[in-house]
Amino acid sequence: MDALSGHSVFLLQQLQEQRIQGQLCDCMLVVKSVCFKAHKNVLAAFSPYFRSLFQNSSQKNDVFHLVIQDVGGIGQMLDYMYTSHLDVNQDNVLGILDIAHCLQVPNVLSMCNSFLKSRAPAEGEASGCVPPSSSFPLSGVLPPESECLLGAPLPTDIDLHCPPSEARGPPWAPGSGPRPEGGPLP
Repeated sequence: MDALSGHSVFLLQQLQEQRIQGQLCDCMLVVKSVCFKAHKNVLAAFSPYFRSLFQNSSQKNDVFHLVIQDVGGIGQMLDYMYTSHLDVNQDNVLGILDIAHCLQVPNVLSMCNSFLKSRAPAEGEASGCVPPSSSFPLSGVLPPESECLLGAPLPTDIDLHCPPSEARGPPWAPGSGPRPEGGPLP
């Protein structure tokens, strides 16, 4: 391992250890009453959504409520950001894809896309299936970006969430940014 790789690995290990022990964390994500301590810089480095949220937040505290259905998926996403490890499999790919879409994590979107491509039947296989195109279409798999309403403060009487898998629409495009404040609600 070269010096730069070793340095990077050491840095991430130390940040992960701090996160696990709740030390020097400067924000808390709350999902279904489960709290996840984290470092804004790490989250912002992986997610334009978090970068925008932190830069534009007028909040006095650093607690951010994310209304997402899969608490375990948020834990997996944070683990990926801090360790580069994410176990994508047939059982969790769609849940991880939803969260990566909502939080705008392009690396994870690409990982899920690659996983789904590798599982797509080859042309001529599985009669009745449409042969895969050169790019793997995710339409019908992801919710439109306006349906992923995250962040805080949210009114306590409104339950905004990413829709279940059967109600998904077109994919998020990298660089399209989070839903602007005051944008249309689903």
